[in-house]
Amino acid sequence: MNLRKNYVVALGTAVALLLTACGEDGGGAPSTVDYKDISYHIPNGVNVADSKAGSESKLLTTAGNESVAGFFKTEDTQVNQKSSLSNGKAYGEKLYSKINNSSFSFGTLSLLSSQKITSPHIYTVSHYKVVTHTAMKPLELSEKILYTLSGKREIESLSSSDSEEASKEFRLIYVDGVYKGVEFHVASVVAESKYDANEHICTSITNGARVTAKGAAVSNNSQDFTAKAGNNKADFLFVVDDSGSMSNDQDALSKSASNFTTEMGRSGLTYRSAIITTSYQPAGSYYNWDVNHILRDTGIIENNDELLKEKLVAGTNGSNTETGIYNAEQALLSTDEGDSKDGEVTKLGMPLNDATLSVIIISDEPSQYRYRAGKVFDVSDNLFLDRNIRVYSIIKPNGSDGSFDPRNSSQYDDLAYETGGTIADIGNTNSDGELDYSKIMKQIAKDAGGAASTFVLEHPAISVNVVSINGSSVQNSATNGYTYNQSSNSIVLHGNALPQSDFTIKVNYTY
Repeated sequence: MNLRKNYVVALGTAVALLLTACGEDGGGAPSTVDYKDISYHIPNGVNVADSKAGSESKLLTTAGNESVAGFFKTEDTQVNQKSSLSNGKAYGEKLYSKINNSSFSFGTLSLLSSQKITSPHIYTVSHYKVVTHTAMKPLELSEKILYTLSGKREIESLSSSDSEEASKEFRLIYVDGVYKGVEFHVASVVAESKYDANEHICTSITNGARVTAKGAAVSNNSQDFTAKAGNNKADFLFVVDDSGSMSNDQDALSKSASNFTTEMGRSGLTYRSAIITTSYQPAGSYYNWDVNHILRDTGIIENNDELLKEKLVAGTNGSNTETGIYNAEQALLSTDEGDSKDGEVTKLGMPLNDATLSVIIISDEPSQYRYRAGKVFDVSDNLFLDRNIRVYSIIKPNGSDGSFDPRNSSQYDDLAYETGGTIADIGNTNSDGELDYSKIMKQIAKDAGGAASTFVLEHPAISVNVVSINGSSVQNSATNGYTYNQSSNSIVLHGNALPQSDFTIKVNYTY
């Protein structure tokens, strides 16, 4: 998709930094890189060097581990924060457009997730899978992407490191936002095989709260929380496309359920699931396209991972008119919320009063809401926004270049974007070329875990310095430790770090 020319005025000046992180967050005020009215607060342990992407570009490297790389780039813009919400940058439009129109090609880009963050300012965070034509190192790939975003037609010799091995498959986390008249881009790059071990580094680099007003004072804050058994509860409504076009997706759906349940277990959440389909049955239709047949046969799935894995495979005998948003909306109607009736999911007691509710829509076709509702769906005024329900959409890109285009007809992506959920590409494959939603489901589970967390910070954190449980510090780890979720500004505890009831959790952070 092409970025409208009047959105961005390139003035020929940019600040670009390539990041290689080695450790993380210590206390104290971090150093910054300034451009016009904004600053980027550099993670601790990072050194600055020149970049070959431009005379005013900078690289950040470390003397130690160089498994992770990335960049921070700025440019002047005429777009303000609010108008940037509707011009497509939320879906990585600039990244897709630049890479697809580049004079040099380094590989393919697939979207794993994209999400809008609204505090402390508006920006988006996207996870991509990058598969390169030839093996390269994170520093090399980062600088190639930086060259591409800078509009360079030729690449000079790239920065590299003898301490890191080359790879062909990478995880790219990319942040795009507009603040105080400056468009900023932040990224981290790591070989996919090393992402889990370096996740905390990657997410620290791409924490959008590190972008502040120039000269803004930073402070340290400590918050205490008391763990309560059963406090973190999450309900999920899966809306699964059961039309004939989903025949190739059945195995991937089943496998992805395992990734989802594993991640939920690590976060210590008490969670339940319900499943409906996207089918549409006109009045008097000969066909039995019952959108609620899985729900009626199975009910609410609780503490039964194998059943969820089985029932997510909804089959391919449903209607070819997919109305997932309408079906979810009707299933969640509630007389307690002022609706005229209770929906099928509400009748079964979902959501619980003290649980977060998320909707996960999985479909390879656009939403056809008006066929059921008789009107166009209003993305800015709807049940999901009113009731703080995050929508996650695993769907087919609608842009000609493989991106998600908010100007096209599908509203699954728009709804996910507006409710604070994530958007993902249903066409993602593994290294064998098979459809694979495992990484997507893990991202959804992690984000939902953050939304359900009761350990919410008072301020968006630039860095989390220390997390302790009953006086003993825990590591920054998504396996056995803590993670910081920037979309919900919360701390999530995992695995062996899950506290017992009445334990005290203390969080020291910089904001």
